[in-house]
Amino acid sequence: MNKVIEEILSASKITIFSHIKTDGDAVGSSLALFEFCKNHGKEVCVAIDSEMPNHLLFMSNIGNINNNVFFKGDLAIVVDCIDADRVGRNKFKFKNYKKIINIDHHAGNAMFGALNYVKEAYSSACEVVYDLFDENGIELSPVMAEDLFTGLLTDTGNLFYNSATPATFAKAGKLLEISQKNLEYFTRNLFSDVSMNIFELKKMVYNTIEFYDNKRIALIKISNADLAKCGVNMIDTKSVLEIATSIKEVMVVIEITEGEPETCYVSLRSKGDIDCSVFAEKFGGGGHMHASGCRIYDTLENASKKVLEVVKI
Repeated sequence: MNKVIEEILSASKITIFSHIKTDGDAVGSSLALFEFCKNHGKEVCVAIDSEMPNHLLFMSNIGNINNNVFFKGDLAIVVDCIDADRVGRNKFKFKNYKKIINIDHHAGNAMFGALNYVKEAYSSACEVVYDLFDENGIELSPVMAEDLFTGLLTDTGNLFYNSATPATFAKAGKLLEISQKNLEYFTRNLFSDVSMNIFELKKMVYNTIEFYDNKRIALIKISNADLAKCGVNMIDTKSVLEIATSIKEVMVVIEITEGEPETCYVSLRSKGDIDCSVFAEKFGGGGHMHASGCRIYDTLENASKKVLEVVKI
């Protein structure tokens, strides 16, 4: 039996952590692990320092996120985080646990756990968790399969990115079957049901998007005032990336959102052989070749200038 599973089964009280500005992969992998722990009689909770994205609220067990949270126990499981800082304010709680397990798929993971189960070439943390269960003969419940399929779909852009290998497709097929849901249930909720507020945000972006380097670089800037005007939260801004990535000429997309005063969150997307994680690393961030991010502690305008100076293709 894998050491990670041994540690989980030997622990009594477990907190599962994932990253700030959360997404489907973080939520799906956390909830699948939550279900496994709960099914084995553990006292378990999920703590994510983030609002939940609206498009994930359809998940049948989403209510377990940040519900009855405790910050002291035998084991902390950190999933989908390249380093401890990605957990946000919750990282200061790690000292209250006897051991940390780090489960991830990001290249350059800091290996900050007492145990590290990291598969850098994988499409998603959900695919890593799938293998963890599969390698140990652990049967997935329909809810666990729903969780893992949701995260796998969102982190691969609906199986669009190169990170989705033939093995990923095979796992996706098994998860869909076990979930006892049809494909449209997931794709409609994750990619098609857009609220009027997000429509307003997208409409604003269409009118304000900027292009550089012969339209090969697209810049999207969203201020805190823009968020308030459209009635959306910072998590919802990921939905506008597709506006620029769908443009044939655009090779790199920069989306910068002003969260708090002089705190900007940068999302980067790239195509072809352009590695946008290199740009994110310049500001202490990271991620994948075609999807990365970082934080810049400056004004929206200054942050935009700084990123444009670094992004050269």
